[in-house]
Amino acid sequence: RGGGGGGGGDPDSDVMRVECSVDCATVCLINDCMGWTVPFANLSVREASSSLELRADLSSTLSISMTLEANYYNSVSACFEPLIEPWPISVERTAEPGGGGGGRGGGR
Repeated sequence: RGGGGGGGGDPDSDVMRVECSVDCATVCLINDCMGWTVPFANLSVREASSSLELRADLSSTLSISMTLEANYYNSVSACFEPLIEPWPISVERTAEPGGGGGGRGGGR
């Protein structure tokens, strides 16, 4: 961006941001023994998103959030049952140019 006027301009103009998101990804494990193909378990990641911000002063922030869920197949009732209930996970990591990086729990 062009920065007209004094006072240093817009602070967001010196930030490069990369973002990625996935609505849902599921992996299903299959038990294939004695000629029968039976599901064993599945693992799902929902509403996954990540972003990386790189600033001109060489500081950076990485944010990742998702909901994790796992189910196992109960062959007696012939259905999937929860192994891990939907579990929201969120991580944010900030690194400063002097090497003093750390997790950030508070807001800016």
